Amino acid sequence: MTDIGPLIETFATGGILDETEISVAQVETLRAMGMDVAAGKDGKYRLSSPLELLEASRVRDSMSDVTNDAVRDIECHLQIDSTNTRLMTMPSSLAMGRLCLAELQTAGRGRRGRTWQSPFGENIYMSLGWRVPVGVSVSGVSLVVGMAITRALRSLGYMDLGLKWPNDVLVEVQGTYRKLAGILLEMGAPVNGDHAIVIGVGVNVAMSGQASAMIDQPFATLRDMTPVQIGGREFDFSRNRVVAAILNCLIPELLRYNLTGFTPFVPLWAEYDLFFGKRISVRSADQEMTGIHGGIDQEGQLIIDIDGRQRIFNAGEISLHLADGASNAMSS
Repeated sequence: MTDIGPLIETFATGGILDETEISVAQVETLRAMGMDVAAGKDGKYRLSSPLELLEASRVRDSMSDVTNDAVRDIECHLQIDSTNTRLMTMPSSLAMGRLCLAELQTAGRGRRGRTWQSPFGENIYMSLGWRVPVGVSVSGVSLVVGMAITRALRSLGYMDLGLKWPNDVLVEVQGTYRKLAGILLEMGAPVNGDHAIVIGVGVNVAMSGQASAMIDQPFATLRDMTPVQIGGREFDFSRNRVVAAILNCLIPELLRYNLTGFTPFVPLWAEYDLFFGKRISVRSADQEMTGIHGGIDQEGQLIIDIDGRQRIFNAGEISLHLADGASNAMSS
């Protein structure tokens, strides 16, 4: 990546390179990463469409004072195996308050070991290191993160969004729920007794045809959707601003969680839960069960009514989906 990093930055600023400045092998490498490098009639290379790179300074420009104070460091990578892995492999004391962003992940992952497709320069791949005080349960953090991201995207004009427990951000498109964003939380080594958490977030902003073909579930991107104009302004698809908007919603909620735990967030969940009251199927490692989605308990665990009996599940145990024949219309 070191030999092509300057080339990427040149193209991202609208630069044009001739054959003395970029080799055929380098062009092919960039194309393999997903960059649309085209050769003009003049023999010079340029991007077919504009590219906005993620930049720490541009993210900070749109962050609130509270967010800026909480995020002590931002690092941006052109390529990385995984933003979560980056923070998980450094000492927890250094990872806390650090934001890691990447243009491309070679080993991006989601919940339950699933691969997260991470083409270059198209989406948002970010991880945040965070501490939760000793004595405060971390069981509800995942749900709080999901609610904050949903609210952030709604603030940008994307109103018809909701959550599938515990934290998948979905949108309904022509009768089918499609995944717009996902979250992966991992626990690091404790810091002075406090819980150390790495919060990984992936948001689909755009998706090339090649990457789309490798995704094995319905998905949506921000570019596929039409945002509602808020205050007369139109959304400009700046990934830097989307990152800042997410952090501006997320950081205050994490700070609140550290003080109160999950209890005050429990009644808020119903506003976001798309599957509440619907017939769902839950799958564990060795069985599948069907019942009625009954919401969450005080710890953020899933409640399901199965044959008249309530069953409680935590996020690490199961995956869920609508049962066959259940309504797939988005809740208001």
